Amino acid sequence: MPACTRCSSRPTKSRYFNDRVVAVIDHLLAAPEPAEPVRVQLTEVKGEWSSTRPWVRYEFADPQLQALSSGQKIMVRVGLVNERRLKARLKALRALVATGVVAKAKP
Repeated sequence: MPACTRCSSRPTKSRYFNDRVVAVIDHLLAAPEPAEPVRVQLTEVKGEWSSTRPWVRYEFADPQLQALSSGQKIMVRVGLVNERRLKARLKALRALVATGVVAKAKP
């Protein structure tokens, strides 16, 4: 029996694993879909150590986007077309998890 299936039948702080997966998927589906490319800015890093690759440290220029969770930021960063593709897949996965089809599947 796969570990995820075993975990899905155990309560975790009065919630089940599948319930948590559905909640996370719902959170990702709630990510905004900016109509235009989002502006980013380099993050200022203070300290005695300089970054050898400062271009990998950036943040959204819009404070509302910067305040999103890490998962929602990733959804925004992939761009509108890919975000919509991901959301379609997440909706399909959510339907399987919420109905218990995933847990009942035989390997």
